[in-house]
Amino acid sequence: MRVCAVLVLTDRVVSTSTLGDFARGERSPLACVEVLGQSVLERTTTRLQRTGIKNISVIGAREHIVSSCNSRVEVAHAAAYSDRWIAADRVIAKYGRQGCDTVFLAEIGAYAEIDYVDALRFHLDTGAPITQLSDAQGPLKAWVVSTAAFRRTSDIASPMFEPRTSVTPFRVKGYVNRLCRALDLRKLVIDAFLERCDIVPTGQEVRPGIWMSDGAYAHRSARIVAPAYLGSSTVIGASALVTRFSTIERECRVGRGTVVDASCVLSHTILGDGLDVSSAVVDGNQFVDLNRNLAVQIDDPKLVRGTVRRPAPKLPVDSFDPSTQPVPLFEFAYSQQIARAAGRLSEVFRGQL
Repeated sequence: MRVCAVLVLTDRVVSTSTLGDFARGERSPLACVEVLGQSVLERTTTRLQRTGIKNISVIGAREHIVSSCNSRVEVAHAAAYSDRWIAADRVIAKYGRQGCDTVFLAEIGAYAEIDYVDALRFHLDTGAPITQLSDAQGPLKAWVVSTAAFRRTSDIASPMFEPRTSVTPFRVKGYVNRLCRALDLRKLVIDAFLERCDIVPTGQEVRPGIWMSDGAYAHRSARIVAPAYLGSSTVIGASALVTRFSTIERECRVGRGTVVDASCVLSHTILGDGLDVSSAVVDGNQFVDLNRNLAVQIDDPKLVRGTVRRPAPKLPVDSFDPSTQPVPLFEFAYSQQIARAAGRLSEVFRGQL
């Protein structure tokens, strides 16, 4: 039996209006956000490949999937969300013509540790044309589809998913995090550190509970308190502190004296000097205070901003000196007023100013 997979990338992004919808603006959608070094999309394709599914198609916007898929994955580019389901229709039909009996179809947004072998066995045993996967919270946007049934069900890939063929539910037993809110992102990180799910941080565990990916380095006066994660080519400045299940993802910069406490700093983000980032998710200039249910956009680039995506210079940890870099890693020429404002940034979100 030949089994294939079709993954449709969601455009679900978070708005700054609520804590549940964290704004990524023009940056990558949530499925492509790196968490502990890899995105949900990467982890899903890897899990499928380890199951033995070799033919995997990912459908999404070109700029979002290029960096999130390996060379063994077929990529179909479709910018508009509705067009992706039309493309999925064609890809599944193509797999059927090529002799593929069964297709795993999923919209990639949630992180789900699915036992694909178990799901496939259930699908075959019941003889159902379509099996929809679910967890304790209800149905997931994931299905096991018999290609013969698909040819009779032209609307199976529609966003509303209202097929004319009966659907059989299957309850998955593995870990599921729907990643609907910024709090869900923090929960995923904490669950990974506590080994409640299968996620293992990329890179090397340099000390118990402290993970550093390739090219990550910290100033010798910085403190990294376990559990914590530093992503690839990330730089931690002098006297900075990273603590309490915090993650600093790929190519981030944390300024001198800045504290990152119980927070997620997403890839390509710069934090200026003297900040106190606590119980937050930061993505470029988007800041979510998890305690205060507050999401804002910070327009002062000397405090928080996104970076141009380019490789960071690789230096030995103990020789880090921002003054010697060809491109400044942080903005150091602050006025006294800006420095004081940066140091009290977290107080703004606590409503104390």
